[in-house]
Amino acid sequence: MTTLGFIGTGNLAGFLVEGLSRARAPYDIMVSPRNAARARDLNERFGVRIAKDNQQVIKACVLVLVSVLPQDAESVLSGLNYRAGQTILSAMA
Repeated sequence: MTTLGFIGTGNLAGFLVEGLSRARAPYDIMVSPRNAARARDLNERFGVRIAKDNQQVIKACVLVLVSVLPQDAESVLSGLNYRAGQTILSAMA
């Protein structure tokens, strides 16, 4: 099963997780703990895993979708160590 991770756990990530779960998409989903309440809600409703931090999302997932506010991107994404061949998708406005 393909691992899909979300960095940023706001409204967009929540809608996507819900849609993927309802469609029974073949993904093992992990979310960042950035919005702890939203991450817990997604875990309880859809069984997604909650990462301890953003680096764990990068380490564990083949596909990573970044959905943070543009003004937060540098502080959230700088310092993360990506893997060769990893697919990073941006859903930032």
